[in-house]
This record gives sequence, structure tokens and C-alpha cells, in this order.
Amino acid sequence: MIILDITKNHVPFETHRFDKSSLSIGFHQCHDVYLPPVTDGATSQTVLKLGLIQNTWKLSTHGDFPTPRVNGKKIKESCAVDFNDEIEIFPYTIKMKLPYLTEISQDFGILEPFIQDPSVSEIMVNGADSIYIETHGKIQKTNCQFETESSLLNYIQRLLHESGRRLDEASPFVDAKLGKNMRLHAIIPPLSLGGPILTIRKFLNSIRSFEELLKSKMLNFEMKDFLKEEVSNKRNILISGGTSSGKTTLLNILSSCIAADERIITLEDAAELALQQPHVVSLQVRKSNIENKGEISIRELLQNALRMRPDRIIVGECRGSETLDMLQAMNTGHQGSMTTLHANSPRDALKRLEMLMLMSGCHFPVKAMRQQIASAIDLLIHVEKDIHGIRRMTHISKVSGMEADVILLHPHFEWNGTEWLDTGTSMTKRGIRQL
Repeated sequence: MIILDITKNHVPFETHRFDKSSLSIGFHQCHDVYLPPVTDGATSQTVLKLGLIQNTWKLSTHGDFPTPRVNGKKIKESCAVDFNDEIEIFPYTIKMKLPYLTEISQDFGILEPFIQDPSVSEIMVNGADSIYIETHGKIQKTNCQFETESSLLNYIQRLLHESGRRLDEASPFVDAKLGKNMRLHAIIPPLSLGGPILTIRKFLNSIRSFEELLKSKMLNFEMKDFLKEEVSNKRNILISGGTSSGKTTLLNILSSCIAADERIITLEDAAELALQQPHVVSLQVRKSNIENKGEISIRELLQNALRMRPDRIIVGECRGSETLDMLQAMNTGHQGSMTTLHANSPRDALKRLEMLMLMSGCHFPVKAMRQQIASAIDLLIHVEKDIHGIRRMTHISKVSGMEADVILLHPHFEWNGTEWLDTGTSMTKRGIRQL
């Protein structure tokens, strides 16, 4: 679809929407876009033709009256036009609000080699002339680039077409799922000063089971057996870690230990979880429309999920006011629930839970909030990515109530820099202090 927003003497005049790739613009009613003439002699003349050629809109002139301009510059015969360009035919101004959106195919154009490369986990486009990739945990710059910012913006719009998400002046940033195994984030000017910014996260297809986690050295055999037992026993689990540390991958693998006869409800901002159980209900937030209405948040989805008879609730990530509802659900009979959280350490994860609870508008005393957290969370798993790009569980800690005003964390497994220590069964022997 292409949308043409027309003003006359800078006053809103008409808006046209077309689902075709060739348009005529002129001073006669037979044209696709009819501009009522303001000068004698222009009643049947086609002034412009707009056509889509190889995914680029071309504007061509027909006739000498009047002389059209694109973004203030006169055009003689033809030129390329794009998203947000202004076509001026006195006294009319035509603004292209959206590019033509074609069906997204498996061809990702300039980024195709990086999409197909299994070693690339992240693609970062910092404007048209700067593309970076992350390979084996290391970021490096590529020699590829887009021709113009407009071509990059068109590229992003085509990727978004299938997801139903929008990116424009009213909504200048977007998160969306891309295919089955990728997530897209884009942000455009004026929020980004260096042009459109595109980030594509590829989920690690090679890591789908505990055995593959063992091969990647994220954990050891004792930790694997311990986690499987904890999930089967319906422990409430919080996974913490930094960006790209493997939280969602681990959440997917832990979820595979849930029994097939349980009803699981997942809630996400952008769909990333891929549970294999037969009884899974997946819910995803809805962004606001062009009128800034209709937004459905994670918190609203969670409140609905509680009425859908879940055996387990899995929230992709707690990042706002939904945290309070998630903790209350864990405290009121929904054992075995799981979620992830951004944090730099296990202790920081508990502090961040307190902060997120405050975002819900609650005014509990600090001790009451900590009591909620201590009674809701059974197990805290912390994952990190080291300077070599290796993702690893550094702590598996049990939450064991409170002492005075402090939540007690008993580390069960702990990475000391060279090996994992089974501190849960031999804390006294090894002399490991409680976190």
C-alpha cells in the first residue's frame, strides 16, 4: 500500500490510498489522483506518473504545466521518490506517507549472507553505510552498506509487512518477530540521529536441549540434572542476566521439562518462545494504532491469563508493572511459573524486582515487597557472557526466606572462574560464603 497525503496551500486537502504500483496524477477526473485545476488550460493534462520499478518509486513528468518539484528541487523528466518525500505541484503538495509494501520473501537482499550464516547471532545496521555483525560473541564491521537511508527504510518496512507492526512518524520504533527464529528492532529519526537503525537478533537454532547446552559449556551434568528436577517439581524460577547472555534460550530449554499434560500460557512482547508441549496458549502484546489507541500491555495479558486456568505461566521478560502481578500469581497457586529479567548479578536481580514492583504503582513497605519476592521465587539462575563470547550459568541459587530485612540466597552451584562448585551439597567443606 502507498498513502499520498495532499495539502493545498499547506492546508490538508485529501488522502489517497492505493494498492497498485502505477498511478497518474493530473488535473482531470480520469486520473488516479485528481487535482482540481486552479489555472485555465490544465483540465485534461497528466502532470505526473508514479510507478514502482524494482522496488523503487519513480516519478516522471508529462507536459510542461506546471513544473513539479521534489523536496523543493525542480525535476525535468524523472527521479526516484521515497518515504516522506514531498512532491510539489503549485498549489498542491503531495507527501508519500508509506512505501509500497510487497510480500516478504525468503530473500533478505544485502543481509542474506548474514541471515544464512549460522555463526552470526546478531546483525546491527547503524544507518545506511554501517553494518555490524556479532560472530561467536565478537562484534565486527562488514563491508556491506545500503545505497541510501531511503532504501534502508524501505527494507525495514518490507520486513515489517508480514508482522503487522508499523514504523512511521507517529510510532518511530518497533519490535517484531521476523520469521520463526529472529527478532527485529528498528528505530528511525528523529529519535535516531544517524538515520534508521535496524537490529536483528537470531535465536540460536543449534541450542535446543540440555545436551547442546552441555556441548556449549553453559552448564555441567550435575546442574542439568538439578534443573530438570526443579522444573518437574514446579519450582518458580527467575532467570537473570545481561543482554544476549542466553536467558530466552535457557527459558525455552527449561520449558521442555514441563509435563505434556499441563496447560501452559506464555506472555511475550515479541514472540520468541517455542514450546513443544501440546497444550500451550501463546499471548502477545498489542501496540497502539495510528490514533494511539488499542494498546494491550503484558500486565493486562497476565491478568487475563490468570482467568484461563493455567497450570504454569511463562512470561518472556519482566520489565515493568507486570512484575507485581507475576509475583502474586506465583504466590497464589501457580507454581512452576518462570520468567527472565535483565540484571548484572543475582543480588541485583532481587533489587531490580523491587524497583519493577514500584513501577506498578504499589506503595508497599520495602520489607513487604521483599517478603513477596522471597515467598514467590524458589530458584534464581544467573547467566553471563564473558569477554570471549562464551555464555555460562554463573549462579544457581535457592531463595530461602528472609533474615531481618534481607532476602536469603543460598548458592547451589557457583562458577569460580575455572570450574563450577557444587556449593549446595558441600558448603561447609568448601567454605563458600552465602551470597
